[in-house]
Amino acid sequence: MNDSEFKQKATDLSNRAINYVKNNPREAFFDVAALVVAFALMDIDDALDSIDDSTALSAAVDYSTYAR
Repeated sequence: MNDSEFKQKATDLSNRAINYVKNNPREAFFDVAALVVAFALMDIDDALDSIDDSTALSAAVDYSTYAR
């Protein structure tokens, strides 16, 4: 695919996306909202995994310290 074909395809897809949003604003809003919620849930999952790792490390250090 050469540069002009790529630009033409990108322009066509952009126009289709803009027309979809213009014709279906409520659905487009819900799609974006669902995407935001999905990213937020992934971020929360990463944070919980990090907390879990920190808790396990803290427990191991406490056990090591007080077992002596």
